[in-house]
Amino acid sequence: MIRTALTTAAALALCSVVSPVVAGERRLQPCQYNGGKWTQVRYIDNDDAFTLEWDDGPRMTYRWKSKDGALIVTDTLSGRWDYINFGNSFTLENRDNGNTIKCLVTRAALAAPAPSMADSTKAYCTVVWHDMNKVPIRGPCDFSQSSGNVYVNDFKGSVDGDLKKVSNIYNFAFPSAEQGKTYQRDNFSDTFTEQGKTRLEAGITFIRKGQYNLNVYWTKGKFY
Repeated sequence: MIRTALTTAAALALCSVVSPVVAGERRLQPCQYNGGKWTQVRYIDNDDAFTLEWDDGPRMTYRWKSKDGALIVTDTLSGRWDYINFGNSFTLENRDNGNTIKCLVTRAALAAPAPSMADSTKAYCTVVWHDMNKVPIRGPCDFSQSSGNVYVNDFKGSVDGDLKKVSNIYNFAFPSAEQGKTYQRDNFSDTFTEQGKTRLEAGITFIRKGQYNLNVYWTKGKFY
């Protein structure tokens, strides 16, 4: 569940400064549409345009145009998108309907084509917000990893873990290139004994300072 204007010459000059692309480049990178699930997308650079091919079928080409010095692209359906660069990531925001596409460009993607995203593994997640006014949430989630980049999708979080009370579906992305910069990652494994039985809890904690602690459990609540 957790988904365009410069003259050609000016666009190429500006793109060479703010966008980490190379003419003729092809790469796979994680993208999401309207805050939905992260999925692998094939990026193809065509000098005065670039194409995004999504794993689930859609394909769209975006051409650089010129308007008031803003960095804008237009798609093949004449939709206009603001191109916003964030270091090794970029976002497309549609000027007419507000749709948003966010793509992460990892070091692995820049160096060579990345492999397809690994199959998702069912897990259990909890989030403790750093804002003390927000209540922690927990529930089932999907975990996947590709080239060291981690994706936690379809997190159906609620205050007491009741799926009938889920109000939001959360999706998280943790690029390997950002580890130690924008987030911390720690593995954990703990055992608890209750009434003569031992419970194992193991997984990974992701910490974004000032935002949240996300705990992904491989094993939770099982006794042996």
